Amino acid sequence: MIVSAPRVLLLCMAVGVIATGAAVFFMSARPGGEASVTVADLTRCDIEGAISDFDYPCLHDMIGKMLAEKPAHEIMREVTQAFGIACHPIGHVTGQEVYRKLGSAEAAFAACVPTTCVSACIHGVVGEALFAAPSSSGSPEEWQHPSIDIVRAEGARLCEDLNACHTIGHLFMLFSGSHKEALDDCEKAAPEEHLWSCYQGVFMEAFSGIFAESTEFGVEPVKEDYGQTLDNLLAPCDSLAAREQPACFNYLYMLHNRTFAALEPMSMEERFARHSSACATLSQGGARKSCFAGAGWSSATMSMHGEISDGLERCISLSAAAD
Repeated sequence: MIVSAPRVLLLCMAVGVIATGAAVFFMSARPGGEASVTVADLTRCDIEGAISDFDYPCLHDMIGKMLAEKPAHEIMREVTQAFGIACHPIGHVTGQEVYRKLGSAEAAFAACVPTTCVSACIHGVVGEALFAAPSSSGSPEEWQHPSIDIVRAEGARLCEDLNACHTIGHLFMLFSGSHKEALDDCEKAAPEEHLWSCYQGVFMEAFSGIFAESTEFGVEPVKEDYGQTLDNLLAPCDSLAAREQPACFNYLYMLHNRTFAALEPMSMEERFARHSSACATLSQGGARKSCFAGAGWSSATMSMHGEISDGLERCISLSAAAD
């Protein structure tokens, strides 16, 4: 089935608003006139000595209050400037608190970036998402720097939880370095109803390298050649099995951004237009819908640098392209 223009428009707008909302969710006013917590207040949590001696209950309390007023990436930027290397343990706590508030690994990853200490926040999300899974046998600290052996050993049990399975997909991709191998790992680990979540983790990592920002996982960033060019913007998703395509197309905009940056300079608006035009050539229902949902995520990312209304205008512009 081909998605109609109004449905594509609504899909893009809904995803864009939700994604952008996740980023600004934390900026509500403190209740009851309570004084704001600043990065400077974190010094109350004994963060001067050894990392193992930090007052983590205090950090969780402080970071939780700060997240009520500003997004995670702003907190991490301020923490990096103020505390240097101490940004990493504080970032772990920030990632944990973000996940607890949003309840979604995907939204929590998006909330952590962009920031110079992104790996720390991401590690916290990983640890919390996997620890929160009912079948987890480790602690958040053990899961913040996992290995492929533990991921494969625990993958099937952890994939019983939807959010944990998405995170497992990221780790399969990161450690294998091959999207085909990572997809095979998902097939072995995930139950049918959660397989798409594992697939999404694979492609989010493959196309954005969000975990690979950190070298602490002990692996090099994934450098697969997907054969994508300006004349072939649907690669590699259009060559995958039908059940794998929707997850791939959902994050294709991330690979487009890499392709565009490598080939020629262009504005964010032109990137959005090229991505949307590629989506419009698809006729398969699930793949087409996922591609336009990715357009919404792309628009939301752009809106972090401007106004939410700008992202909605981009989605509205799709109505003509989607006819």
